[in-house]
Amino acid sequence: MTVHSNRSPSQEDDVNKTIKQDSENISEEWAPWNLELCAKSPNAPPPVNVKTTPGPAWDIGQVLKAARLLCKPPRNVEFTDEQEMRCVYSLIYDVFRYKSILDQAIEDIDFFGDYPQFCEHQHVTWLFLMELARRKWRARGRDDLARTTALLRDAGAPFQDIEHAVWDQRVHFAAAIARIRIKNKAYTLTDLLPPHLREECVSACVNKNTVTGWVNTFKAKKVPLLVKRLHELGYSYSSSRQLCAGEYRFDRVCPRFITLRPPDNVSIGQLDLVKSGIIVLQEREFCEGASTLCRALRANALRGVVVQTHACSPRCSAYLAAQLRELAAALQAGTPPAPATPHLGKLVVFGAGDKVGSYVSSLRELGIEASEAPQSGAPVYVLSEPVHGESPAVASALDGAVAALATPPNSYSAVTDPIDLVCGRGGDLAMLEILTESQMDVKGKARVQSILEEQKKTLKTLMSKPQIQLILYETHSALEAENQAQVTRAVAEANRLARERHALLRKKHKDHVVKKPKEGIELSTTDSSESIDPTQSDFNKNDYEEGYSSDDLDKEQKQPGSAGARNILTKQTDNSPPMRPGTTNARPIPEDNTSDYVVPRDPDKDSPDVYVPDCDLFEIQTLPGLGNGLDINYILDRDGCYLGLIQRKEITRLDAKYMIRVAEERGLFGGSSEATRRKRVETPAAPPRRRHRKQAGFEVERVAAPTYASLVRARRRCSAPAAQPMHDAHDAGEVARVCSRHARRIAAAAIYTDTACSCDARHRPKNRLRRASANLPLLQTESPPCRQPFPLAVHDLRLNTVKRKLIAS
Repeated sequence: MTVHSNRSPSQEDDVNKTIKQDSENISEEWAPWNLELCAKSPNAPPPVNVKTTPGPAWDIGQVLKAARLLCKPPRNVEFTDEQEMRCVYSLIYDVFRYKSILDQAIEDIDFFGDYPQFCEHQHVTWLFLMELARRKWRARGRDDLARTTALLRDAGAPFQDIEHAVWDQRVHFAAAIARIRIKNKAYTLTDLLPPHLREECVSACVNKNTVTGWVNTFKAKKVPLLVKRLHELGYSYSSSRQLCAGEYRFDRVCPRFITLRPPDNVSIGQLDLVKSGIIVLQEREFCEGASTLCRALRANALRGVVVQTHACSPRCSAYLAAQLRELAAALQAGTPPAPATPHLGKLVVFGAGDKVGSYVSSLRELGIEASEAPQSGAPVYVLSEPVHGESPAVASALDGAVAALATPPNSYSAVTDPIDLVCGRGGDLAMLEILTESQMDVKGKARVQSILEEQKKTLKTLMSKPQIQLILYETHSALEAENQAQVTRAVAEANRLARERHALLRKKHKDHVVKKPKEGIELSTTDSSESIDPTQSDFNKNDYEEGYSSDDLDKEQKQPGSAGARNILTKQTDNSPPMRPGTTNARPIPEDNTSDYVVPRDPDKDSPDVYVPDCDLFEIQTLPGLGNGLDINYILDRDGCYLGLIQRKEITRLDAKYMIRVAEERGLFGGSSEATRRKRVETPAAPPRRRHRKQAGFEVERVAAPTYASLVRARRRCSAPAAQPMHDAHDAGEVARVCSRHARRIAAAAIYTDTACSCDARHRPKNRLRRASANLPLLQTESPPCRQPFPLAVHDLRLNTVKRKLIAS
């Protein structure tokens, strides 16, 4: 059966065009391993074994470029591609690793004493001395002699003069280094290095034969097109961890990451994919924080502006922007549009400083729309001010931020590839020199102290913003003081400040109740519960950064850690309500001897009974899993990256549901806001106690019944003398005679007192009878509790029954 369409040809074209645009806008799932890939490309070179040689030979052209960078001030250098840049900085890193040995050899032969004009070019001297040692103190070959002479002539002073001076002193240098090796019993120069510079992973980064990068989704839209282009270039896909020449593989930890091994004598920087920016060369360890943050945002369903605290590398910021764009497209395609829901995908980068212009230019070269102006509407906004600045631009940039990637400066003592770190930061030689220090001096201790202070200030600023719900703290340090200890300390201090703030708010509320005694009853039933209610977060947000500003507190009480604040908390402990169930205790604060700032106190010991809403408290969460069976913690530890996830115990999402709830609380739908808040806060009332109402009329039996006091008096006055105990053994057979009438009265009185009510407030709880003699024991015991409130009439009936039995007996 054939169905004919009523559409015109123009309408059919429009429909096909719309379908094509929709298919292009749909975000593509990153799963390249599911594609049908060829096992081997016909254009691939034959496989070769992995080399374990010390490293590539030093080219005189790269040496001269490194010498220009080591000058003070550094001279401008142009690189042909990124691979050449890595090679040049690898030479500089190798020189800095051996700088202590080279400096000692120069001092032993008094080189600067013979050539004082080279004192200001110490680093260049190290470079040419290291280049001579790599040649094993031999002359250059005849093939390179002409090229070397021409390049040195073009370089001019002081490079040509230093190279000639080092060559003239080659015998003395070789003897000095030999003496150093013999003195320290070292077979090679590597044995003279400190342990942290002698590791295989550190030396392997200089001579690595694989290149890692990520696919730029701003330029590469589809993965099959990239795979097709790689096969055209002679690369074949491999799932093995050890790649051969001309192979590549995709990463399963960070999305869009790819690892390639180019053929021998082929520079990866010459590929058109790298030159055009489709593949951005970057190590995976510096992008694991961005990928983890996107997984946390997806798991918590957060949408809004994302903040990066420090502009460390344009490539890292570009990768984060690309991942946020993909996540926003996936969430937008999976959920229906809502007008009140904030959009995800905007990134704000702080701390660019005077390099904000070059930072923005680098992002634009990668195809990312970045700007320095906040009103431009670009998806990436770069600021020169730090995140803890107090300028209006910083405050406006943080509006709407829901998550932050905290990347403060750290010691980078766990970095496995310092070359990529330096190249990613634009060639930071100061960082490279710090990473190769062999011992800690006074200047190094001061630098570590400043790093810890910057980390603390960054976390404190982010946790003081009420709109930020999630913080991912990233470092590349092996020191515990910069990793878990710093995160634990920040969380404990933020929770302590929140407790003190709510304790102060409750104290202000109590003072307000005392000033108005006429309204005390109403305030105690309504406002006492509202003072600790999460609806007062607006007041908390405004006063959190300014401390506890109040006219009733002096300067000492304004400080969070002062004695005045502790006095306020101790005064409120007795009158404060107990902690509600569901509030968890904060972790104890670890001791840290590396810093001098005040250690925050344990909030549970200072104010254990102060209730704080979960939306004002932070906790340390586990990292979201990868979902493919791999252990993210093991991978991070192997790559030298630490990630700490800090988030609020109760996450507030500024979506449509939250807006509706706020509108209901404020009474925008016709209801009263006070009634709504009171209904939400108040606890269910306890069931009322049953009360016995008085019956109308006169109860003759109850009034005529004897009372407890009358029974006791009757027993004391009308009873016969008690029987005397037997003191002597020969009197054991004698029994004291008692009148039968008196015996009956004593028995009746005992029955009355035993059955008297002891649970009513009108009667005594115990039967306190006088003893007939000091030697006689008590005849009565504590009466059992009565289940009836007034059983005296029943007791009277029992008395009559007992009398009849006694008379009958």
